[in-house]
Amino acid sequence: MKRKVMVVTGTRSEYGLLKPVMNAISTHADLELLVAVTGMHLLPEFGHTIDLIKTDGYPMTPPIDMYEAGEPDHSYAFGRAAQGFTIALAENNPDIVLVLGDRLEILAAVIPAVIQGRLVAHIHGGDTSACGMIDDSIRHAITKFAHIHFAATNESATRLRRLGEEDFRIHTVGSPAIDAVRQVELLSRTELASQLNFHAIGNNPLIVCLFHSVAYEADRAYDQMSAVLRSIAGFMADCVVIYPNNDTGNEEVIRAINEHAQSERFHVVKNLSSREYYSLLDAASCLIGNSSSGLIETPIFGLPSLSVGSRQTGREHGNNVIFVGHDQLSVESGLRRVLYDVEFRQSCREARNPYGDGRAADRISEVLATVELTPEFLIKKLTY
Repeated sequence: MKRKVMVVTGTRSEYGLLKPVMNAISTHADLELLVAVTGMHLLPEFGHTIDLIKTDGYPMTPPIDMYEAGEPDHSYAFGRAAQGFTIALAENNPDIVLVLGDRLEILAAVIPAVIQGRLVAHIHGGDTSACGMIDDSIRHAITKFAHIHFAATNESATRLRRLGEEDFRIHTVGSPAIDAVRQVELLSRTELASQLNFHAIGNNPLIVCLFHSVAYEADRAYDQMSAVLRSIAGFMADCVVIYPNNDTGNEEVIRAINEHAQSERFHVVKNLSSREYYSLLDAASCLIGNSSSGLIETPIFGLPSLSVGSRQTGREHGNNVIFVGHDQLSVESGLRRVLYDVEFRQSCREARNPYGDGRAADRISEVLATVELTPEFLIKKLTY
């Protein structure tokens, strides 16, 4: 009998990373895929990206709605998500729950799964940043609940061992983001410009901007994003600005976008498919912001990446990444280097990517198909 694997997804970016894994599960003779959709996917203001998942045709549970307008913080949404997953897990009875990353809705799925005695597998555990973000706390909490760890790098696998995880539970597979890029059929610049209705692509240098708010800096999100956009405006370049996720403070990032990204050289998009996003990176001169994509996917394209602020500080990266502060002077200096430093741009084309070889999805599906599904396997022991 096939093993039923419930894959949880809550954001557009995470879904793009999970697609190769979901495809590998779907085509595996011993696995059955079921997708649980929640979080930002259900929000119209972020593109209602559940429609992309429906178009892709994956079998889904009923959507698990977690957000309501007017709530003072995300803790209310967390409780609602945990209740929704409790019901979805009981009704669908998956053998394995597969999650990725460090978001609140992922933790809300993992806790009831463990309470119900289900095996949890976690992708990208062991990653970290040096700034002490809540993302790290959530990610490491998921690690302590999870029974199988799919580490993206050797360094992350080492960190999992230092967290007390047993070695047989840890599999270093690489990041499925690399699989996603390798598998996508990229659009040409002409096709991309037409699809985005942004016909500046191909003339001036093209900057892609993707900046998220940081929870403990939410009161500074507007000033931070404003400094980034004012810096970009000072260069003779075109820029595609992508909406942030819905972390605390995102409204201030969006307010800055609405105020500072209105000239004809800016093009604002709320949502992109994986194909559009990777095609954009392929066409771009640089990526600026604080998304993990600036560290994980950009080396594949030989693309210079300017990481602004603390959000990605401390994470593994290739030599195509430059870190700068939030102030406009630092951002402008960084932009000059990533856009016009010929020697640096050449080195980016040869950047080593620490996140794998593009075969993570097959490795993950094989482990899921062969791992021991017994009560004993669910009993975790600390190694310290």
